[in-house]
Amino acid sequence: MDINQFLCFALYSTSRSMTQLYRKYLGEYDLTYPQLMVLVVLWSDDKQTINEIGAKLYLETGTLTPLLKRLEKKGFINRIRSKDDERIVIVSLSKEGKKFKKKLGPLASTMLCDLSMQPDEVQKLVSKIHSVRKNIAISLKS
Repeated sequence: MDINQFLCFALYSTSRSMTQLYRKYLGEYDLTYPQLMVLVVLWSDDKQTINEIGAKLYLETGTLTPLLKRLEKKGFINRIRSKDDERIVIVSLSKEGKKFKKKLGPLASTMLCDLSMQPDEVQKLVSKIHSVRKNIAISLKS
């Protein structure tokens, strides 16, 4: 059996390649792909708890906390303990984090060219991959 016939390998190897492609563009900003994903989550809904961000990115707190510390050190986010419950940390974009979104605007079209795909093709593929992930989650619960 050929490894290239396995869906899991196709997803895994493509994920690694996508991360490398992002590295090509994010290197000049000293950002990693997971750090960018945190910013994207906050750009859509600023001021979230670490647990909320982790749930959206499928990351454990132990993985997310060091990543957030690095983003804060770089000036992209602020982390503040909740006044109601000091165990809860609220993450929000700094001014730099909000401005950075504009710098990345051209990245999407550049990456579409790298992928040789049209936006509608990307959306169909994204939808199908999310469907696969959802079905896996259902299967794991049963």
